[in-house]
Amino acid sequence: MGIMDLLQEIELEGYNASEDVASEFENLPDGEYEGYISDFTYRVNDKGTEWFSFEITIPTENNRKYWANLFLSGKMAKVNLKKMLNYIYKLSGVAMESMDFADPETGAAIAKEHVSGVFVYLTLKTNKNDFQSFTMERSDEN
Repeated sequence: MGIMDLLQEIELEGYNASEDVASEFENLPDGEYEGYISDFTYRVNDKGTEWFSFEITIPTENNRKYWANLFLSGKMAKVNLKKMLNYIYKLSGVAMESMDFADPETGAAIAKEHVSGVFVYLTLKTNKNDFQSFTMERSDEN
């Protein structure tokens, strides 16, 4: 089946690009959002890249999810691990230590207990290389 055939099927299903809402995988526009931490996980992809991810649910954006990922590769590994520990502390008041992450999945589960449900202010900003960065701080709603 060719591209034209697939597009015709999409049209027959009633798709209208002018009415389409953003999918969960498109970046949110730059700006400030209020949300809450709905998950915290440790992930590894097929190539072996590791990262920790804060899942933030944003009620004012139809409960869209934003994944604030901290990748542990190359020069950014130490920087992002410091960011992770700092965010966990700023959001929960708990200072986690290296031994908490002897097993990264266990460490992520412990961190999740501390940060889940915490309301945050999330700020998104895209740089000239089209990379969207984030910052978070604890919201007054906690």
